[in-house]
Amino acid sequence: MILSINPDLTGQQVRDIIEQTAQKVGGCNYVNDGVHTNGTWNIEMGYGLVDAFAAVKKALEYYPCYSGENYAVSNHVSTDRILIDTTFGYGTITIDSGATLTVKSVLRMDKNSQIIVKKGGALVVEGGIITSACDGLWQGILIEEDTHNPF
Repeated sequence: MILSINPDLTGQQVRDIIEQTAQKVGGCNYVNDGVHTNGTWNIEMGYGLVDAFAAVKKALEYYPCYSGENYAVSNHVSTDRILIDTTFGYGTITIDSGATLTVKSVLRMDKNSQIIVKKGGALVVEGGIITSACDGLWQGILIEEDTHNPF
């Protein structure tokens, strides 16, 4: 998952991210021992339990076009959602039938990103803007048409 966010990360960067974002579990005593440099460590639990969500979020910090804003990574919008803060879009954002994604701020899309609006779904840009996060173009918006009711 980390490399899907940024395939240019080195093996060491991936390891650092996993170790730095691990959850401390087991009621163990985690300490800074001077040897393990990515946070507190325990001889039985290591850095702790892998936290995939936190690791993916941390991987965004290594991404050249990401500037710390909220993010939407390859997700499905299955209920109505309103973006009111600047958001970084990465991957495919799919708006399911019956759901509406309303953009009231800036949605900055990565070059490999796209928005798919399923038949019966809606994308509303209300005072916001959808733009490229990087220098290149992003993959755009695909609207699945209703062949029985095209308008």
